[in-house]
Amino acid sequence: MTRKERRAKVLAERKQQKKAKPTPAGELYGWMAGLLPPGGGRVLEVGPHLSGTMALEERGWHVVPVDAGAVLAKGQFQGEPVDAVTCWLLETPKGIPAVTEKLQAMGLRTSDETRLALQTLVYRLADRVLRPGGVLQVVDKVGQQLDEALATGVMRLQRAQAKGTTLEFASIDAKPVGGGALVSVRSRKG
Repeated sequence: MTRKERRAKVLAERKQQKKAKPTPAGELYGWMAGLLPPGGGRVLEVGPHLSGTMALEERGWHVVPVDAGAVLAKGQFQGEPVDAVTCWLLETPKGIPAVTEKLQAMGLRTSDETRLALQTLVYRLADRVLRPGGVLQVVDKVGQQLDEALATGVMRLQRAQAKGTTLEFASIDAKPVGGGALVSVRSRKG
């Protein structure tokens, strides 16, 4: 197959994926919420989203919303211990001067770098606010289906993000979305 033919094939596949019916946000958030332990309790939702909050509440969780920008700017949460912390599909926080200053001080330039840094800060936050046995769930979108190599890389990243905390890897799940997947990593506080 020539380079031109391969390019045409890739473009045709992308066009086909765009035509595919998108998965409703409520279904995706329902999937994510369904991976948390049943029975509810208090959950700290970092970067709250209406569909996510509703999915958590439908499963019996009392949601405590925390803006992702506040986690970046202040790195802390004042409140009672929680049973779970969620960090789902975060957008890069923008427009908050303290966040912009912190991002610049950290040398972060791309949204991917910022998302990973924020997730690492969420691991530190979860270590402080989770009750023993509590769960941290981080969900992010990747551009390919979850295979063994990607799962190994995601678990390596989780170990790096959890370094210096009492959080231990618990499980990983994925849901195909478009040409990629949503990957959910759950860690438990020891």
